[in-house]
Amino acid sequence: MKKLLLYVLLFWSTQTLYAQNGNYYVEYDENIVETPVYESTLLEEMSGICASRRYPGHFWVHNDSGDDPLLYLIDTLGNVVSHGLINDVNNKDWEDIVAFEKDGKNYLMVAAFGDNNTKRTQYQLVLMEEPEVDLESDTQWNHDIIKEIKYAYNGGETSYNHESLAVDLPNNRIFFVTKRGSAKNTTIYTIPLLIDEDNTIHEPVEIGRADIDAATGMDISYDNHRAIIISVEDMIEYTRNDGETWEEAFAKEAKRIVRPSTGRTEAVCYALNGLDIHIVREGTNHPMFIVRGKKVEIEGESPTTPEDPDEDETPNDGDQDDTDNTDDDQVLSSDVEVLTQLSIYPVPSSDRLFIQMREGTITGYTLHGINGKSIGTKSKIDQKNISIDVYNMEAGIYVLTLTTSLGISKHKIVIQ
Repeated sequence: MKKLLLYVLLFWSTQTLYAQNGNYYVEYDENIVETPVYESTLLEEMSGICASRRYPGHFWVHNDSGDDPLLYLIDTLGNVVSHGLINDVNNKDWEDIVAFEKDGKNYLMVAAFGDNNTKRTQYQLVLMEEPEVDLESDTQWNHDIIKEIKYAYNGGETSYNHESLAVDLPNNRIFFVTKRGSAKNTTIYTIPLLIDEDNTIHEPVEIGRADIDAATGMDISYDNHRAIIISVEDMIEYTRNDGETWEEAFAKEAKRIVRPSTGRTEAVCYALNGLDIHIVREGTNHPMFIVRGKKVEIEGESPTTPEDPDEDETPNDGDQDDTDNTDDDQVLSSDVEVLTQLSIYPVPSSDRLFIQMREGTITGYTLHGINGKSIGTKSKIDQKNISIDVYNMEAGIYVLTLTTSLGISKHKIVIQ
C-alpha cells in the first residue's frame, strides 16, 4: 500500500466555498506553514499567484518581465507540475494573476500593468480560459487568449505603477491597486469585467485607498467578503459585511495579518477553501508560505455551504454525528491501495476530500465507519473528479471504497 505522509497532506487546498453571508469571521494562525522549496530554474522571479479552479491543490504562477509569456502550474510540494506558452502576447511587466469562474467557465487574468518608471500610456489585462493540461506530462503547451482588456488614465496623460489585481465577480468589476510608495498614495481603482470581445479603452474609477505601502499583490476571497493586499513588508485584509459595498469596506480600518518574517513577499492569494492565505516571494529556491485560517461563527448565526453536485448526500447517516460540536475535525492521513491513476487530496484544516482520476472515471463510492455502518453512498456517476463532504463526521477511522472504470480501491481515512 502507498502511504500518504502527514507533511504532504498539510498543504492541499480544497474546493469548499463558504456561503455569501457575513455570519462568520476568520482567525489566522501565527505559525506560518512553509512548503518544500521550489528549486526549479523555471521560477526565477515569481510575481503573481492564484489558486487553480480546474486543479484543486495547485496554483498558477508567472514570472515578472524578462521571461517569455509563460504560465506555471505548481503544487504545494515544491514542484512545477506543468507549464505553457501564452500565444500572441508578450510578458511586459506581468505583475499579478487571478482565477475566477463565470457562467460555468474557468478563467485566468494576467495583469500586464507594471510601470516602474511611470511612463506607460496604456495598460493591459490578459484574459483567457484556464488551460486544461496533462498533470503527468512535462511537455510545454501553448494556449490562446480571449482578449486583452485595456485601460488608460486621463486618456494616457497619467501613469501609475501597479502590482495588485483582484476580481469583484458578483458586480462584474476588476480591481487594481497603485504602487506609489506610501500608504497615503496607494489607490484602489476599478474597471468593468467584460468577457466578450471589445476594443474599449477603459478609464479607471477610484473607489478607495489602501492602508499599505508599495502594494505588490491582491486577492478577493471566493465568498466576496474579504480582500487581502500584500507588500514586501506588510499584509492587510479588508472585510465587506452583508449589505456593504467594497467602497464602504475599503473605507474601514484594515486588519493586519501575520506574514513571513524574513524576505520580501511579492504575491498573495486565497486558497479555494476561502480561509487559507498563500504567499510567494521573488527569486529562486524559496518555499510557498501558508497562513492558516479558521472560520469562527458569529454567535447566533450558522454559515452554510452551497450545494455540490458531487458531495455526499447523507454525511450524517449512521452514528457519526458531530456530537462534540467541534468544527476542527481534521483529515490526518490516508492509506491508499495502489491505483496509480487516482489522486486523493485529504485536507487537515477543512471539510472535504477531493478525489481525481487521471485516467478513467469514478462510477460510485461508499463511505462507512470502522464498525461497518454506512455513512454515505453514491452510485451511477461517471466523473473524473468528485468531492465528499466530511464536515459533520466525528473523529475516527473510516473506510472509503471507490468504484472506478479501472477497478475498485479502498482507502483508510483518519479524522482527528
